[in-house]
Amino acid sequence: VTVVGAGYVGLSNGLMLSKHFQTSLIDKDNLKINSLKKNISPIKDKKIEEYLSNEKLNIKFSSELENVFGRTDLYILALPTNYSQTTNSFDTTILTEVIDQISSNEAESCVLIKSTIPVGFTDEISKKYRNIKFFFSPEFLREGTALADCLSPSRIVIGSNHIDEAN
Repeated sequence: VTVVGAGYVGLSNGLMLSKHFQTSLIDKDNLKINSLKKNISPIKDKKIEEYLSNEKLNIKFSSELENVFGRTDLYILALPTNYSQTTNSFDTTILTEVIDQISSNEAESCVLIKSTIPVGFTDEISKKYRNIKFFFSPEFLREGTALADCLSPSRIVIGSNHIDEAN
């Protein structure tokens, strides 16, 4: 599993998954990656700090997405999509750039989007990137308790046109 984005959502999901799966966590911010390589959390979250210090994790940290091409079964994208009041929409530029990189380097792949996206976004990108199976699962995490919320979710929502094919 490859998680792209080491904020609250990406880091908590990456750590949780690394207890059971070989996981890579990718983030462009070298300061975050260097901290994580030293088992130091770049964000305030008691459970994340405990996991990094005490748990046996199967996780690698990198700032280069290219390091995982051809070696991952699932990409989880937890990237910023800030809302712009000027355009009255979410900025999906970073998300689309990463999807384009994955599509250009993988013949087929599965991508789970955890980022906040506008209605219709997955339909739009599914038509453009036919070699990717897209899934969407919004995250319901609180800053400061993200990993605890991830480990004991109040709800799980997932959607895709490929649900039957994933089994």
